[in-house]
Amino acid sequence: MLLGNAVECFVLLATSERRLSTATLRVYEAALEKVQAYAEAQHRPKLEHLTPNLLRQAATSEMTTAAHGALWKGGEVMAALMVTATRTMVRRLHEEFPDLPLPDLSGVRAPRVPHRIQPRLQDDEYVRLEAALKMRLLRDRVPRFLIARDMAILTVLGNTGLRAAECCGLDVDDIDLREGLVQVRRGKGNKARVLTVRDPESDARGGGEVVNALTDYLRWRERTFALMPTSALWLTIKGNRLRPEGLRSALHTLCDEAGIDGNRPPHAFRRAYFTEQYRDQPNSLPVLVERMGWATGEMAKVYTRGVDLELARRVPLPLATRKWRTAGKEPKVTPFPKRAHS
Repeated sequence: MLLGNAVECFVLLATSERRLSTATLRVYEAALEKVQAYAEAQHRPKLEHLTPNLLRQAATSEMTTAAHGALWKGGEVMAALMVTATRTMVRRLHEEFPDLPLPDLSGVRAPRVPHRIQPRLQDDEYVRLEAALKMRLLRDRVPRFLIARDMAILTVLGNTGLRAAECCGLDVDDIDLREGLVQVRRGKGNKARVLTVRDPESDARGGGEVVNALTDYLRWRERTFALMPTSALWLTIKGNRLRPEGLRSALHTLCDEAGIDGNRPPHAFRRAYFTEQYRDQPNSLPVLVERMGWATGEMAKVYTRGVDLELARRVPLPLATRKWRTAGKEPKVTPFPKRAHS
């Protein structure tokens, strides 16, 4: 069997069984294609040629000799995905075809991915994004529907921490304005959850800003696309479902208008949401894990480290040198020994 046929078989199995999320399967497929391309370049295109050393060489090649662009950060992430995806493929094929000779890749370890500080939406950046949206009201050519949509998206992302695919996968029926609930039916790993977006402040009018922003958007959505039956919550100007790439593009355009350097994708909102909630209520971490849609608490360790890094950057600590000076202790000076005079 050719390695390319094995990859196709694994992708078909994973797609039909839905053990992996769509996004995970997409990156796994890309990683397996890199392993396949490297094996073919080494004139070892068959599945039987796949050995632990060949996989290690493919991962090493990705980190050292692979062509890369301006955003390349070392290749460790893709190299790690190549190892993980290949091991997963071999394990699944062994379950499906016990008689198929397959290599033992259990001893191949993925390269360590360096911990990097991931971008988070800052307080002033959110305010600037809101201001940029309000400036669009002064332009005649910007549809009022799009302004209401983007304002609602900003508010939802900032107060739920939804992933891009989760946000774009919402339907109108997933929104309960009366109770102030958002139901995520297609979460990562097919894990569903229900989030309250009602403002806990007792004097919040109409359920708070998230409910009000959704109400305003749904009003404009109905007015603009009343004759177009579609279940999708977020629509493009043509009435199609907003896709994750379209959401990222819309946020990038808004960042440009707000004068923000670079893009603030949905995950920047997600990290900022976790940071604010965890910093204010660190004891409510189990509830926050459920709101973030994590199957286990492992990702919480990654995000809490991000909070600690953010606090280290923003929160000044008392100067140690000042404390030492005000401690009232004179430093002990060891005198030089007296030299004997002859």
